[in-house]
Amino acid sequence: MTLDYTPDMFNQALIILEDKALEMAGKDLKQLGLPTPQRNLGNRLSREMLRETSYDMNELDKYVSTNEPLLVVDQKAAYNAILDRISRKAGGIIFLDAPGGTGKTFVINLLLAKIRQQSKIAIAVASSGIAVTLLHGGRTAHSTLKLPLNFTYCEAPLCNIKKGTGEAKVLEECELIV
Repeated sequence: MTLDYTPDMFNQALIILEDKALEMAGKDLKQLGLPTPQRNLGNRLSREMLRETSYDMNELDKYVSTNEPLLVVDQKAAYNAILDRISRKAGGIIFLDAPGGTGKTFVINLLLAKIRQQSKIAIAVASSGIAVTLLHGGRTAHSTLKLPLNFTYCEAPLCNIKKGTGEAKVLEECELIV
């Protein structure tokens, strides 16, 4: 039995291989001495953008409408302040600090849902895989931002996100990073 591979199938396999090589080693297939895939930029961006925009809007609507009324006064103040900065495109860094069990994760997940409900990108990152499990759609900071795992062994520790990649486009268009 022989399998016939079309040029499109071969090209798709090359795209998958190159994406993995970029993810793992920061090198494209040409740098590794392999044939390079034919891809247009729109296809290259689609996987990363789809991951950050493919949410069930009905579920988000339900989550937001159910949980917004449950915010207590301090939570509502923080929630509204953050949403206000986002709507004004004011940017900035806000540090949400409170004792354990006061609902910080609840507020963060509600913010993520509210932004995503508006078909905007909200990225949830945490320092460990355990912490990520508490954030809806969360990933580790090292994975999302391509941070080096060990800063002490890097002469110039930089994020390994290349211009024009899907990851770069997601970061450019995101409204909120928590």
